[in-house]
Amino acid sequence: MSNPFFGERWDAPIVDDARQIPTPVGATCYHCGETVVDGDRGLMRAVGRLVNDELVASGEPIHAECDLIGVSGHTMGVCHCTGCDTGSRAAARLVWERVGQARGRDLAIRPTGSKPSAKPRASSPETGADRG
Repeated sequence: MSNPFFGERWDAPIVDDARQIPTPVGATCYHCGETVVDGDRGLMRAVGRLVNDELVASGEPIHAECDLIGVSGHTMGVCHCTGCDTGSRAAARLVWERVGQARGRDLAIRPTGSKPSAKPRASSPETGADRG
């Protein structure tokens, strides 16, 4: 069984058989710490945390690009080995862009909560500043 996803479906096997759920607007992405807003897309993941020395499980959102950095960041050259802040959404977006380039197609990344655009925005993982 796949993890539920939210937002617009994207081209990845992880969402092929997944159930779509409403976007958890206002929740926090457990990877980058940014608030999920309308227009974001991602997954709900099972997360376990220690709270008062007790393991507490919950389902928490993660942006699609934040999920991808954990899988493909090193392969795409966006990792601690290259000095990148892999906990930032800017770095995750750079991985998303590079995976799209490697696959020969734009994965339609866009800024948080915006509507789809014709051109993806690239960010510098070192500074988090937009390049385009």
